[in-house]
Amino acid sequence: MISSVEVKAGGKTHRLKLSTSAMVRLERKFDQRMADILTGLDGEGKGVDFLAGFAIELVNDGAGLADADEQAIWDHLDELGGLFALMPKISEAVQLAFPAEDGEGDTQPEKAGNGRKKTTRK
Repeated sequence: MISSVEVKAGGKTHRLKLSTSAMVRLERKFDQRMADILTGLDGEGKGVDFLAGFAIELVNDGAGLADADEQAIWDHLDELGGLFALMPKISEAVQLAFPAEDGEGDTQPEKAGNGRKKTTRK
C-alpha cells in the first residue's frame, strides 16, 4: 500500500499521495512515462506549470482535483502553502510510492560464508 504525506494548512490536514491513479493521470497529462516525469521534477527547464500540474494530481490522497476549474486548482495549491513550500512534501510522497529496497544504496558488498573470496582451482 502506498502511504500518504500529511500537509497541515488552514486548520486542516491534507494528504498527498502518488497513487496508481495519480500516476496514470500524470502519464496521460504529460504524455510521458512516469520515470521521465519524475526525472523532470529535478531536471532543469521545467516551469511552474509542470510542477503545479504534477502537484495537483497528488492532492486529496492521490485522487487529484479533476473536476475543479483551473483557478480553483491554483487556489488549492496556495491554500496548502504554495507550490514551492510543498516541494519537500511532494518529494516525500514520491519516495513513499517508490521505496528503496532493503540494502539498496549500500556501498559495501555483502559478505558470504566466512567472508573470504571464493577461489577456483585449475
